Amino acid sequence: QSGNASSSVFADAFVDALVNNKTVLTAPALYLSVMDALETRQPDLSPEFKAIKRAGDDVGDFFFVSR
Repeated sequence: QSGNASSSVFADAFVDALVNNKTVLTAPALYLSVMDALETRQPDLSPEFKAIKRAGDDVGDFFFVSR
């Protein structure tokens, strides 16, 4: 587990993926990175990647850019 001092393995994996990102990261790529980390940290978790219903974003995507 990372040194994020979080009580959530999901949050730790999510933050680690963002911190370790060096390029433009799409939401699906972020999801896959989190899933890879969770396979070793907490294999019984199974988060899902889905569109958020009635969000009003016309099924857009999120892009995470390293600074």
